[in-house]
Amino acid sequence: MLYSMREEMGISQKELAGGLLSIPELSRLEKGEKTADKVLLEALFQRLGKSLDKLETAMSQEEYQIVFLRTCMLESLIKKDHRCVEALLGEYRLCTGEQKVLHRQFLQMMQAVDRYVQNHIAEECMEALTQALELTVPKWKPEKGRRYYLCVQEIRILLLICYLMMETEYFKTAENYLEVLFQYLEDHYTDGEEKAKIYPQCAWLLTEIYLKQNETGKAYKICRQGKACLVQNGVLTLMEEFLKLEIKCLKKLEKAEEQPELVHELEAIQFLSQFAGEKPPLEKVCYFLMTSQQSEVVISNEMIREFRLAQHLSQEALSADICTQETLSRIESGKRSPNRNNLYAMMERMGSERKTYYGFIVADDYSLYEKVRLFKREVSRGRNEEAHVLLQELEESLDRNILLNRQFLETAWMQEQWSAGEISDEGIIQDLEQLLRYTMKEYDGTVHRIPFRQEFVILNQIAICMKRSGNVKKANALYKQLLNKYNNSKVLKQHHAISILPLYLNYAGFLEVDNKLEEAEYIGKEGIGLAIECQRSDMAGKIMGNLSCVYEKKDGYENEVLAENCLRNSYYLLKLYEDDCESTKKYYEQRYKMDLD
Repeated sequence: MLYSMREEMGISQKELAGGLLSIPELSRLEKGEKTADKVLLEALFQRLGKSLDKLETAMSQEEYQIVFLRTCMLESLIKKDHRCVEALLGEYRLCTGEQKVLHRQFLQMMQAVDRYVQNHIAEECMEALTQALELTVPKWKPEKGRRYYLCVQEIRILLLICYLMMETEYFKTAENYLEVLFQYLEDHYTDGEEKAKIYPQCAWLLTEIYLKQNETGKAYKICRQGKACLVQNGVLTLMEEFLKLEIKCLKKLEKAEEQPELVHELEAIQFLSQFAGEKPPLEKVCYFLMTSQQSEVVISNEMIREFRLAQHLSQEALSADICTQETLSRIESGKRSPNRNNLYAMMERMGSERKTYYGFIVADDYSLYEKVRLFKREVSRGRNEEAHVLLQELEESLDRNILLNRQFLETAWMQEQWSAGEISDEGIIQDLEQLLRYTMKEYDGTVHRIPFRQEFVILNQIAICMKRSGNVKKANALYKQLLNKYNNSKVLKQHHAISILPLYLNYAGFLEVDNKLEEAEYIGKEGIGLAIECQRSDMAGKIMGNLSCVYEKKDGYENEVLAENCLRNSYYLLKLYEDDCESTKKYYEQRYKMDLD
Protein backbone atom coordinates (compact mmCIF):
# COMPACT_ATOMS: atom_id res chain seq x y z
CA MET A 1 0.00 0.00 0.00
CA LEU A 2 2.82 2.42 0.90
CA TYR A 3 4.55 1.74 -2.43
CA SER A 4 1.40 2.19 -4.53
CA MET A 5 0.45 5.46 -2.78
CA ARG A 6 3.96 6.88 -3.16
CA GLU A 7 4.18 5.94 -6.84
CA GLU A 8 0.70 7.29 -7.57
CA MET A 9 1.68 10.65 -6.04
CA GLY A 10 4.96 10.80 -7.94
CA ILE A 11 7.02 11.00 -4.74
CA SER A 12 10.49 9.47 -4.82
CA GLN A 13 11.82 7.14 -2.13
CA LYS A 14 14.40 9.79 -1.27
CA GLU A 15 11.70 12.43 -0.72
CA LEU A 16 9.57 10.16 1.44
CA ALA A 17 12.37 8.62 3.49
CA GLY A 18 14.45 11.80 3.98
CA GLY A 19 15.56 12.14 7.59
CA LEU A 20 13.47 9.19 8.81
CA LEU A 21 15.14 6.09 7.40
CA SER A 22 17.49 5.00 4.62
CA ILE A 23 16.27 4.28 1.09
CA PRO A 24 17.19 0.55 1.37
CA GLU A 25 15.14 0.36 4.59
CA LEU A 26 12.16 1.99 2.87
CA SER A 27 12.51 -0.44 -0.05
CA ARG A 28 12.34 -3.40 2.33
CA LEU A 29 9.28 -1.90 3.99
CA GLU A 30 7.52 -1.40 0.66
CA LYS A 31 8.28 -4.98 -0.39
CA GLY A 32 6.96 -6.37 2.90
CA GLU A 33 10.37 -7.74 3.87
CA LYS A 34 10.43 -5.60 7.01
CA THR A 35 7.81 -4.20 9.40
CA ALA A 36 7.91 -0.69 10.83
CA ASP A 37 6.84 0.31 14.30
CA LYS A 38 3.66 2.38 14.52
CA VAL A 39 5.46 5.70 15.05
CA LEU A 40 7.55 5.34 11.88
CA LEU A 41 4.78 3.94 9.68
CA GLU A 42 2.42 6.67 10.87
CA ALA A 43 5.00 9.33 9.93
CA LEU A 44 5.44 7.82 6.45
CA PHE A 45 1.67 7.77 5.90
CA GLN A 46 1.46 11.39 7.09
CA ARG A 47 4.20 12.47 4.69
CA LEU A 48 1.91 11.09 1.99
CA GLY A 49 -0.96 13.11 3.49
CA LYS A 50 -2.76 9.98 4.68
CA SER A 51 -3.86 8.50 8.01
CA LEU A 52 -2.80 5.21 9.55
CA ASP A 53 -5.80 5.49 11.89
CA LYS A 54 -8.00 3.80 9.27
CA LEU A 55 -6.16 0.60 10.12
CA GLU A 56 -6.36 -1.19 13.46
CA THR A 57 -2.88 -1.81 14.82
CA ALA A 58 -1.68 -4.92 16.65
CA MET A 59 1.49 -4.20 18.59
CA SER A 60 3.49 -5.81 21.37
CA GLN A 61 3.09 -4.70 24.97
CA GLU A 62 6.55 -3.17 24.74
CA GLU A 63 5.54 -1.09 21.69
CA TYR A 64 2.28 -0.04 23.30
CA GLN A 65 4.18 1.30 26.30
CA ILE A 66 5.58 4.02 24.00
CA VAL A 67 2.07 5.01 22.87
CA PHE A 68 0.91 4.96 26.50
CA LEU A 69 3.79 7.17 27.67
CA ARG A 70 3.12 9.74 24.93
CA THR A 71 -0.52 9.96 26.00
CA CYS A 72 0.34 10.31 29.71
CA MET A 73 3.00 12.93 28.95
CA LEU A 74 0.54 15.20 27.17
CA GLU A 75 -2.02 14.84 29.97
CA SER A 76 0.64 15.77 32.55
CA LEU A 77 1.81 18.74 30.48
CA ILE A 78 -1.76 20.08 30.18
CA LYS A 79 -2.06 19.84 33.98
CA LYS A 80 1.37 21.53 34.34
CA ASP A 81 2.60 18.57 36.38
CA HIS A 82 6.25 19.12 35.46
CA ARG A 83 7.62 16.52 37.87
CA CYS A 84 5.48 13.87 36.21
CA VAL A 85 6.48 15.05 32.71
CA GLU A 86 10.16 14.76 33.67
CA ALA A 87 9.65 11.24 35.05
CA LEU A 88 7.78 10.19 31.90
CA LEU A 89 10.51 11.65 29.67
CA GLY A 90 13.04 9.51 31.55
CA GLU A 91 10.91 6.41 31.17
CA TYR A 92 10.44 7.16 27.46
CA ARG A 93 14.22 7.36 26.99
CA LEU A 94 14.61 3.95 28.64
CA CYS A 95 11.85 2.41 26.49
CA THR A 96 13.11 3.75 23.17
CA GLY A 97 16.83 3.92 23.85
CA GLU A 98 16.71 7.13 21.76
CA GLN A 99 17.95 5.00 18.85
CA LYS A 100 15.28 6.05 16.37
CA VAL A 101 15.21 9.61 15.13
CA LEU A 102 11.46 10.18 15.58
CA HIS A 103 11.71 9.23 19.24
CA ARG A 104 14.68 11.57 19.76
CA GLN A 105 12.78 14.35 18.04
CA PHE A 106 9.68 13.74 20.17
CA LEU A 107 11.74 13.84 23.36
CA GLN A 108 13.43 17.11 22.37
CA MET A 109 10.10 18.67 21.41
CA MET A 110 8.37 17.68 24.66
CA GLN A 111 11.32 18.76 26.79
CA ALA A 112 11.42 22.16 25.03
CA VAL A 113 7.67 22.72 25.48
CA ASP A 114 7.76 21.63 29.12
CA ARG A 115 10.58 24.07 29.87
CA TYR A 116 8.72 26.86 28.07
CA VAL A 117 5.58 26.21 30.13
CA GLN A 118 7.74 26.60 33.24
CA ASN A 119 9.87 29.62 32.32
CA HIS A 120 8.21 31.23 29.23
CA ILE A 121 11.56 32.00 27.63
CA ALA A 122 10.47 31.94 23.99
CA GLU A 123 13.93 32.31 22.42
CA GLU A 124 15.32 29.33 24.34
CA CYS A 125 12.34 27.19 23.33
CA MET A 126 12.59 28.22 19.66
CA GLU A 127 16.25 27.25 19.57
CA ALA A 128 15.52 23.83 21.11
CA LEU A 129 12.60 23.24 18.71
CA THR A 130 14.72 24.24 15.70
CA GLN A 131 17.34 21.69 16.76
CA ALA A 132 14.61 19.05 17.11
CA LEU A 133 13.25 19.84 13.63
CA GLU A 134 16.69 19.56 12.05
CA LEU A 135 16.94 15.92 13.11
CA THR A 136 14.59 15.03 10.24
CA VAL A 137 14.19 18.26 8.21
CA PRO A 138 17.54 20.09 8.04
CA LYS A 139 17.49 23.80 7.19
CA TRP A 140 13.77 24.11 6.49
CA LYS A 141 12.96 27.45 4.87
CA PRO A 142 9.50 28.69 3.85
CA GLU A 143 10.64 29.46 0.29
CA LYS A 144 11.60 25.78 -0.06
CA GLY A 145 8.59 24.54 1.91
CA ARG A 146 6.94 22.70 -0.96
CA ARG A 147 10.02 20.62 -1.64
CA TYR A 148 9.59 18.88 1.71
CA TYR A 149 7.16 16.17 2.76
CA LEU A 150 6.32 16.56 6.42
CA CYS A 151 4.72 14.34 9.06
CA VAL A 152 2.46 15.70 11.81
CA GLN A 153 5.26 15.78 14.39
CA GLU A 154 7.42 17.93 12.10
CA ILE A 155 4.51 20.29 11.34
CA ARG A 156 3.74 20.56 15.06
CA ILE A 157 7.28 21.72 15.71
CA LEU A 158 7.04 24.33 12.93
CA LEU A 159 3.72 25.60 14.29
CA LEU A 160 5.15 25.81 17.80
CA ILE A 161 8.01 27.89 16.38
CA CYS A 162 5.46 30.14 14.63
CA TYR A 163 3.51 30.57 17.86
CA LEU A 164 6.69 31.59 19.69
CA MET A 165 7.56 34.02 16.89
CA MET A 166 4.16 35.65 17.43
CA GLU A 167 4.78 35.77 21.18
CA THR A 168 8.02 37.65 20.49
CA GLU A 169 6.28 39.86 17.88
CA TYR A 170 8.01 38.47 14.77
CA PHE A 171 4.64 38.59 13.04
CA LYS A 172 5.80 38.95 9.43
CA THR A 173 8.18 35.97 9.67
CA ALA A 174 5.48 33.89 11.37
CA GLU A 175 2.96 34.89 8.68
CA ASN A 176 5.39 33.82 5.95
CA TYR A 177 5.92 30.40 7.58
CA LEU A 178 2.22 29.88 8.27
CA GLU A 179 1.02 30.76 4.77
CA VAL A 180 3.43 28.21 3.30
CA LEU A 181 2.36 25.53 5.82
CA PHE A 182 -1.33 26.31 5.32
CA GLN A 183 -1.07 25.90 1.56
CA TYR A 184 1.00 22.73 1.98
CA LEU A 185 -1.70 21.20 4.19
CA GLU A 186 -4.43 22.32 1.78
CA ASP A 187 -2.68 20.74 -1.19
CA HIS A 188 -1.04 17.67 0.31
CA TYR A 189 -2.98 16.46 3.36
CA THR A 190 -5.86 15.04 1.34
CA ASP A 191 -7.01 12.72 4.15
CA GLY A 192 -9.50 14.68 6.27
CA GLU A 193 -8.86 12.53 9.34
CA GLU A 194 -5.13 13.32 9.35
CA LYS A 195 -5.61 16.92 8.26
CA ALA A 196 -7.81 17.56 11.32
CA LYS A 197 -4.84 16.82 13.59
CA ILE A 198 -2.84 19.87 12.52
CA TYR A 199 -4.64 22.06 9.94
CA PRO A 200 -6.91 23.82 12.50
CA GLN A 201 -3.87 24.87 14.57
CA CYS A 202 -2.31 26.45 11.48
CA ALA A 203 -5.59 28.20 10.58
CA TRP A 204 -5.95 29.46 14.16
CA LEU A 205 -2.53 31.15 14.16
CA LEU A 206 -3.09 32.67 10.71
CA THR A 207 -6.47 34.05 11.79
CA GLU A 208 -4.84 35.66 14.84
CA ILE A 209 -2.12 37.25 12.68
CA TYR A 210 -4.55 38.61 10.08
CA LEU A 211 -6.73 40.11 12.83
CA LYS A 212 -3.70 41.82 14.40
CA GLN A 213 -2.97 43.34 10.97
CA ASN A 214 -6.64 44.40 10.54
CA GLU A 215 -7.07 42.08 7.54
CA THR A 216 -10.50 41.00 8.78
CA GLY A 217 -11.73 39.55 5.48
CA LYS A 218 -8.73 37.22 5.22
CA ALA A 219 -9.00 36.34 8.91
CA TYR A 220 -12.69 35.44 8.56
CA LYS A 221 -12.06 33.21 5.54
CA ILE A 222 -9.22 31.27 7.22
CA CYS A 223 -11.18 31.03 10.47
CA ARG A 224 -14.13 29.47 8.62
CA GLN A 225 -11.83 26.97 6.90
CA GLY A 226 -10.22 25.91 10.18
CA LYS A 227 -13.59 25.54 11.88
CA ALA A 228 -14.99 23.56 8.92
CA CYS A 229 -12.16 21.05 9.28
CA LEU A 230 -13.11 20.51 12.95
CA VAL A 231 -16.81 20.19 12.06
CA GLN A 232 -16.21 17.61 9.34
CA ASN A 233 -14.27 15.42 11.77
CA GLY A 234 -16.26 16.02 14.97
CA VAL A 235 -13.23 17.51 16.75
CA LEU A 236 -13.27 19.60 19.95
CA THR A 237 -9.67 20.94 19.91
CA LEU A 238 -9.71 24.73 19.36
CA MET A 239 -13.45 24.86 18.55
CA GLU A 240 -14.04 27.37 21.36
CA GLU A 241 -11.19 29.54 20.03
CA PHE A 242 -12.55 29.44 16.47
CA LEU A 243 -16.08 30.37 17.54
CA LYS A 244 -14.73 33.35 19.52
CA LEU A 245 -12.61 34.45 16.56
CA GLU A 246 -15.50 34.07 14.12
CA ILE A 247 -17.74 36.22 16.34
CA LYS A 248 -14.93 38.80 16.56
CA CYS A 249 -14.57 38.85 12.76
CA LEU A 250 -18.32 39.24 12.24
CA LYS A 251 -18.44 42.18 14.65
CA LYS A 252 -15.65 43.89 12.72
CA LEU A 253 -17.40 43.10 9.42
CA GLU A 254 -20.70 44.38 10.93
CA LYS A 255 -22.58 41.15 10.16
CA ALA A 256 -24.76 41.05 13.26
CA GLU A 257 -27.35 38.64 11.84
CA GLU A 258 -24.93 35.68 11.86
CA GLN A 259 -23.73 36.13 15.43
CA PRO A 260 -26.59 34.71 17.60
CA GLU A 261 -26.20 31.16 16.25
CA LEU A 262 -22.46 31.25 16.90
CA VAL A 263 -23.06 32.50 20.44
CA HIS A 264 -25.38 29.53 21.08
CA GLU A 265 -22.74 27.13 19.72
CA LEU A 266 -20.02 28.74 21.83
CA GLU A 267 -22.20 28.45 24.94
CA ALA A 268 -22.82 24.77 24.10
CA ILE A 269 -19.07 24.05 23.87
CA GLN A 270 -18.49 25.89 27.16
CA PHE A 271 -21.38 24.05 28.83
CA LEU A 272 -19.92 20.73 27.70
CA SER A 273 -16.59 21.49 29.39
CA GLN A 274 -18.31 22.79 32.52
CA PHE A 275 -20.63 19.76 32.71
CA ALA A 276 -17.70 17.35 32.42
CA GLY A 277 -15.57 19.32 34.88
CA GLU A 278 -12.91 19.86 32.22
CA LYS A 279 -11.02 23.09 31.59
CA PRO A 280 -9.18 24.23 28.45
CA PRO A 281 -5.37 23.96 28.67
CA LEU A 282 -3.80 26.63 30.86
CA GLU A 283 -1.06 27.07 28.26
CA LYS A 284 -1.94 27.64 24.60
CA VAL A 285 1.16 25.74 23.43
CA CYS A 286 -0.66 22.54 24.48
CA TYR A 287 -3.15 23.01 21.62
CA PHE A 288 -0.39 22.09 19.17
CA LEU A 289 0.07 18.70 20.84
CA MET A 290 -3.62 17.85 21.25
CA THR A 291 -5.48 15.81 18.66
CA SER A 292 -8.66 13.82 18.25
CA GLN A 293 -8.33 10.08 18.87
CA GLN A 294 -9.36 7.87 15.97
CA SER A 295 -6.78 5.11 16.28
CA GLU A 296 -7.54 1.54 17.33
CA VAL A 297 -4.85 -0.45 19.11
CA VAL A 298 -4.68 -4.10 20.13
CA ILE A 299 -1.81 -5.51 22.21
CA SER A 300 -0.76 -8.69 20.40
CA ASN A 301 0.24 -10.42 23.67
CA GLU A 302 -3.27 -9.80 25.00
CA MET A 303 -4.91 -10.73 21.69
CA ILE A 304 -3.25 -14.17 21.54
CA ARG A 305 -4.31 -14.98 25.10
CA GLU A 306 -7.92 -13.84 24.56
CA PHE A 307 -8.25 -15.81 21.32
CA ARG A 308 -6.77 -18.93 22.91
CA LEU A 309 -9.02 -18.83 25.98
CA ALA A 310 -12.11 -18.07 23.88
CA GLN A 311 -11.45 -21.22 21.85
CA HIS A 312 -10.61 -23.32 24.95
CA LEU A 313 -7.13 -24.13 23.63
CA SER A 314 -4.25 -25.02 25.94
CA GLN A 315 -0.92 -23.24 25.57
CA GLU A 316 0.57 -26.58 24.58
CA ALA A 317 -1.93 -27.08 21.75
CA LEU A 318 -1.54 -23.55 20.39
CA SER A 319 2.26 -23.42 20.54
CA ALA A 320 2.90 -26.91 19.08
CA ASP A 321 5.43 -26.75 16.21
CA ILE A 322 5.44 -22.92 16.39
CA CYS A 323 7.29 -22.09 19.61
CA THR A 324 7.77 -23.62 23.04
CA GLN A 325 4.97 -23.57 25.58
CA GLU A 326 7.25 -21.57 27.88
CA THR A 327 7.74 -18.94 25.14
CA LEU A 328 3.97 -18.63 24.64
CA SER A 329 3.50 -18.28 28.39
CA ARG A 330 6.02 -15.42 28.48
CA ILE A 331 4.33 -13.77 25.47
CA GLU A 332 0.90 -13.91 27.09
CA SER A 333 2.20 -12.47 30.35
CA GLY A 334 3.79 -9.54 28.47
CA LYS A 335 7.34 -10.54 29.38
CA ARG A 336 8.25 -11.19 25.76
CA SER A 337 7.21 -9.73 22.40
CA PRO A 338 5.89 -12.26 19.88
CA ASN A 339 7.92 -13.01 16.76
CA ARG A 340 5.92 -11.74 13.77
CA ASN A 341 5.84 -15.06 11.89
CA ASN A 342 4.97 -16.99 15.03
CA LEU A 343 2.17 -14.51 15.80
CA TYR A 344 0.68 -14.98 12.32
CA ALA A 345 1.01 -18.77 12.58
CA MET A 346 -0.80 -18.87 15.93
CA MET A 347 -3.57 -16.54 14.74
CA GLU A 348 -4.00 -18.66 11.63
CA ARG A 349 -4.22 -21.80 13.77
CA MET A 350 -7.07 -20.12 15.65
CA GLY A 351 -8.87 -19.35 12.39
CA SER A 352 -8.02 -15.64 12.14
CA GLU A 353 -6.63 -13.79 9.13
CA ARG A 354 -5.63 -10.81 11.27
CA LYS A 355 -2.11 -9.47 10.91
CA THR A 356 -0.32 -6.38 12.24
CA TYR A 357 -2.41 -3.80 10.36
CA TYR A 358 -6.03 -4.30 9.31
CA GLY A 359 -9.27 -2.33 9.04
CA PHE A 360 -12.99 -2.73 8.50
CA ILE A 361 -11.90 -4.16 5.15
CA VAL A 362 -8.80 -5.63 3.49
CA ALA A 363 -7.53 -3.93 0.32
CA ASP A 364 -4.31 -2.68 -1.24
CA ASP A 365 -6.02 0.50 -2.46
CA TYR A 366 -5.96 3.11 0.32
CA SER A 367 -8.79 5.09 -1.27
CA LEU A 368 -11.16 2.24 -0.35
CA TYR A 369 -10.35 2.75 3.35
CA GLU A 370 -11.14 6.45 2.88
CA LYS A 371 -14.41 5.51 1.20
CA VAL A 372 -15.35 3.22 4.11
CA ARG A 373 -14.80 6.10 6.55
CA LEU A 374 -16.91 8.45 4.44
CA PHE A 375 -19.65 5.79 4.16
CA LYS A 376 -19.74 5.42 7.95
CA ARG A 377 -19.92 9.19 8.48
CA GLU A 378 -22.81 9.50 6.02
CA VAL A 379 -24.68 6.70 7.81
CA SER A 380 -24.11 8.31 11.23
CA ARG A 381 -25.45 11.63 9.91
CA GLY A 382 -28.57 10.05 8.41
CA ARG A 383 -27.57 10.71 4.78
CA ASN A 384 -28.89 7.41 3.48
CA GLU A 385 -28.84 8.16 -0.25
CA GLU A 386 -25.19 9.25 -0.18
CA ALA A 387 -24.31 6.21 1.94
CA HIS A 388 -26.06 3.89 -0.53
CA VAL A 389 -24.03 5.23 -3.47
CA LEU A 390 -20.78 4.73 -1.55
CA LEU A 391 -21.78 1.20 -0.54
CA GLN A 392 -22.48 0.30 -4.17
CA GLU A 393 -19.02 1.60 -5.13
CA LEU A 394 -17.43 -0.46 -2.34
CA GLU A 395 -19.34 -3.55 -3.47
CA GLU A 396 -17.88 -3.14 -6.96
CA SER A 397 -14.32 -2.58 -5.68
CA LEU A 398 -13.83 -5.01 -2.77
CA ASP A 399 -12.79 -8.63 -3.14
CA ARG A 400 -15.61 -10.69 -1.60
CA ASN A 401 -13.37 -13.75 -1.46
CA ILE A 402 -11.69 -12.09 1.53
CA LEU A 403 -13.68 -12.94 4.64
CA LEU A 404 -13.42 -9.49 6.27
CA ASN A 405 -14.70 -7.78 3.12
CA ARG A 406 -17.62 -10.17 2.90
CA GLN A 407 -18.44 -9.53 6.56
CA PHE A 408 -18.31 -5.74 6.06
CA LEU A 409 -20.43 -5.71 2.90
CA GLU A 410 -23.07 -8.17 4.08
CA THR A 411 -23.45 -6.28 7.37
CA ALA A 412 -23.79 -2.92 5.58
CA TRP A 413 -26.42 -4.20 3.12
CA MET A 414 -28.32 -5.86 5.96
CA GLN A 415 -28.30 -2.63 7.99
CA GLU A 416 -29.58 -0.71 4.97
CA GLN A 417 -32.49 -3.15 4.53
CA TRP A 418 -33.24 -2.99 8.25
CA SER A 419 -33.26 0.84 8.22
CA ALA A 420 -35.71 0.75 5.31
CA GLY A 421 -38.01 -1.56 7.30
CA GLU A 422 -37.45 -4.54 4.99
CA ILE A 423 -36.17 -6.78 7.82
CA SER A 424 -37.68 -7.08 11.30
CA ASP A 425 -35.67 -6.59 14.49
CA GLU A 426 -36.17 -10.22 15.50
CA GLY A 427 -35.32 -11.50 12.02
CA ILE A 428 -32.04 -9.62 11.71
CA ILE A 429 -30.49 -10.74 15.03
CA GLN A 430 -29.88 -14.34 13.94
CA ASP A 431 -28.44 -13.19 10.61
CA LEU A 432 -26.13 -10.72 12.37
CA GLU A 433 -24.89 -13.41 14.75
CA GLN A 434 -24.08 -15.58 11.74
CA LEU A 435 -22.08 -12.70 10.19
CA LEU A 436 -20.29 -12.15 13.49
CA ARG A 437 -19.16 -15.78 13.54
CA TYR A 438 -17.23 -15.23 10.30
CA THR A 439 -14.46 -13.89 12.56
CA MET A 440 -15.72 -14.41 16.13
CA LYS A 441 -16.37 -18.12 15.76
CA GLU A 442 -16.73 -18.70 19.49
CA TYR A 443 -19.63 -16.23 19.94
CA ASP A 444 -22.52 -17.87 21.80
CA GLY A 445 -24.13 -14.82 23.36
CA THR A 446 -21.04 -14.29 25.50
CA VAL A 447 -18.28 -11.91 24.37
CA HIS A 448 -15.03 -13.75 25.12
CA ARG A 449 -12.60 -11.08 23.86
CA ILE A 450 -12.34 -7.45 22.79
CA PRO A 451 -14.01 -7.21 19.38
CA PHE A 452 -12.33 -5.77 16.32
CA ARG A 453 -13.98 -2.70 14.75
CA GLN A 454 -16.31 -4.53 12.37
CA GLU A 455 -17.19 -7.10 15.01
CA PHE A 456 -18.22 -4.25 17.30
CA VAL A 457 -20.43 -2.79 14.55
CA ILE A 458 -22.29 -6.11 14.40
CA LEU A 459 -22.55 -6.52 18.19
CA ASN A 460 -23.80 -2.94 18.49
CA GLN A 461 -26.46 -3.58 15.84
CA ILE A 462 -27.51 -6.77 17.66
CA ALA A 463 -27.97 -4.75 20.88
CA ILE A 464 -30.01 -2.08 19.06
CA CYS A 465 -32.30 -4.74 17.58
CA MET A 466 -32.68 -6.43 20.97
CA LYS A 467 -33.81 -3.14 22.50
CA ARG A 468 -36.21 -2.36 19.66
CA SER A 469 -37.79 -5.80 19.93
CA GLY A 470 -38.46 -5.27 23.65
CA ASN A 471 -35.36 -6.97 25.11
CA VAL A 472 -33.67 -3.88 26.53
CA LYS A 473 -32.31 -5.84 29.51
CA LYS A 474 -30.65 -8.30 27.15
CA ALA A 475 -29.18 -5.42 25.15
CA ASN A 476 -27.80 -3.81 28.31
CA ALA A 477 -26.30 -7.13 29.41
CA LEU A 478 -24.46 -7.30 26.07
CA TYR A 479 -23.16 -3.73 26.45
CA LYS A 480 -22.05 -4.51 30.01
CA GLN A 481 -20.03 -7.48 28.75
CA LEU A 482 -18.38 -5.31 26.10
CA LEU A 483 -17.56 -2.49 28.51
CA ASN A 484 -16.05 -4.96 30.98
CA LYS A 485 -13.78 -6.27 28.23
CA TYR A 486 -12.54 -2.75 27.43
CA ASN A 487 -12.15 -1.91 31.14
CA ASN A 488 -10.03 -5.01 31.76
CA SER A 489 -7.69 -4.38 28.83
CA LYS A 490 -4.23 -2.85 29.22
CA VAL A 491 -5.05 -0.58 26.28
CA LEU A 492 -6.38 2.86 27.25
CA LYS A 493 -10.03 3.26 26.31
CA GLN A 494 -9.22 6.29 24.17
CA HIS A 495 -7.29 3.93 21.89
CA HIS A 496 -10.58 2.12 21.22
CA ALA A 497 -12.47 5.38 20.52
CA ILE A 498 -14.15 4.34 17.26
CA SER A 499 -15.99 1.49 19.00
CA ILE A 500 -16.24 2.53 22.62
CA LEU A 501 -17.84 5.97 22.16
CA PRO A 502 -20.92 4.55 20.37
CA LEU A 503 -21.05 1.93 23.15
CA TYR A 504 -21.27 4.65 25.83
CA LEU A 505 -23.85 6.55 23.77
CA ASN A 506 -26.23 3.61 23.39
CA TYR A 507 -25.59 2.02 26.78
CA ALA A 508 -26.49 5.25 28.62
CA GLY A 509 -29.62 5.61 26.47
CA PHE A 510 -30.74 2.00 26.93
CA LEU A 511 -30.19 2.11 30.71
CA GLU A 512 -32.46 5.16 30.81
CA VAL A 513 -35.13 3.28 28.85
CA ASP A 514 -34.87 0.49 31.46
CA ASN A 515 -35.22 3.15 34.21
CA LYS A 516 -31.74 2.39 35.60
CA LEU A 517 -31.26 6.12 36.07
CA GLU A 518 -28.24 6.15 38.39
CA GLU A 519 -26.37 3.70 36.16
CA ALA A 520 -27.39 5.65 33.06
CA GLU A 521 -26.10 8.91 34.54
CA TYR A 522 -22.81 7.27 35.57
CA ILE A 523 -22.25 5.69 32.15
CA GLY A 524 -23.28 8.88 30.33
CA LYS A 525 -20.93 11.09 32.35
CA GLU A 526 -18.08 8.60 31.93
CA GLY A 527 -18.77 8.55 28.18
CA ILE A 528 -18.70 12.35 27.93
CA GLY A 529 -15.44 12.42 29.89
CA LEU A 530 -13.92 9.91 27.48
CA ALA A 531 -15.24 11.79 24.44
CA ILE A 532 -13.52 14.95 25.70
CA GLU A 533 -10.29 12.99 26.32
CA CYS A 534 -10.57 11.84 22.70
CA GLN A 535 -11.39 15.45 21.63
CA ARG A 536 -14.65 14.22 20.06
CA SER A 537 -17.32 16.79 20.92
CA ASP A 538 -19.68 15.43 18.26
CA MET A 539 -20.01 12.21 20.28
CA ALA A 540 -20.11 14.11 23.58
CA GLY A 541 -23.08 16.13 22.27
CA LYS A 542 -25.00 12.97 21.40
CA ILE A 543 -24.36 11.40 24.81
CA MET A 544 -25.47 14.65 26.46
CA GLY A 545 -28.80 14.36 24.61
CA ASN A 546 -29.33 10.92 26.15
CA LEU A 547 -28.46 12.27 29.60
CA SER A 548 -31.16 14.93 29.27
CA CYS A 549 -33.71 12.08 29.25
CA VAL A 550 -32.18 10.71 32.46
CA TYR A 551 -32.46 14.07 34.25
CA GLU A 552 -35.99 14.53 32.93
CA LYS A 553 -37.04 11.36 34.78
CA LYS A 554 -35.23 12.22 38.02
CA ASP A 555 -36.93 14.26 40.74
CA GLY A 556 -35.93 17.74 41.86
CA TYR A 557 -35.53 21.24 40.44
CA GLU A 558 -31.79 20.79 39.85
CA ASN A 559 -32.48 17.80 37.59
CA GLU A 560 -35.17 19.77 35.70
CA VAL A 561 -32.62 22.49 34.98
CA LEU A 562 -30.00 19.92 33.94
CA ALA A 563 -32.49 18.19 31.62
CA GLU A 564 -33.27 21.45 29.80
CA ASN A 565 -29.61 22.54 29.64
CA CYS A 566 -28.40 19.16 28.36
CA LEU A 567 -31.10 18.94 25.68
CA ARG A 568 -30.66 22.52 24.46
CA ASN A 569 -26.87 22.32 24.33
CA SER A 570 -27.00 18.87 22.76
CA TYR A 571 -29.07 20.39 19.95
CA TYR A 572 -26.57 23.19 19.33
CA LEU A 573 -23.66 20.71 19.34
CA LEU A 574 -25.47 18.43 16.89
CA LYS A 575 -26.20 21.42 14.67
CA LEU A 576 -22.63 22.71 14.91
CA TYR A 577 -21.23 19.34 13.82
CA GLU A 578 -23.85 18.96 11.06
CA ASP A 579 -25.46 15.89 12.61
CA ASP A 580 -29.16 15.09 12.35
CA CYS A 581 -30.75 17.38 14.97
CA GLU A 582 -34.35 17.78 13.81
CA SER A 583 -35.87 15.26 16.23
CA THR A 584 -34.01 16.91 19.15
CA LYS A 585 -35.25 20.35 18.06
CA LYS A 586 -38.84 19.16 17.68
CA TYR A 587 -38.87 17.44 21.08
CA TYR A 588 -37.30 20.46 22.85
CA GLU A 589 -39.74 22.95 21.34
CA GLN A 590 -42.75 20.76 22.18
CA ARG A 591 -41.63 20.20 25.76
CA TYR A 592 -40.30 23.63 26.67
CA LYS A 593 -42.47 25.79 24.36
CA MET A 594 -39.40 27.72 23.21
CA ASP A 595 -38.02 28.22 19.70
CA LEU A 596 -34.39 27.05 19.57
CA ASP A 597 -33.56 29.07 16.45
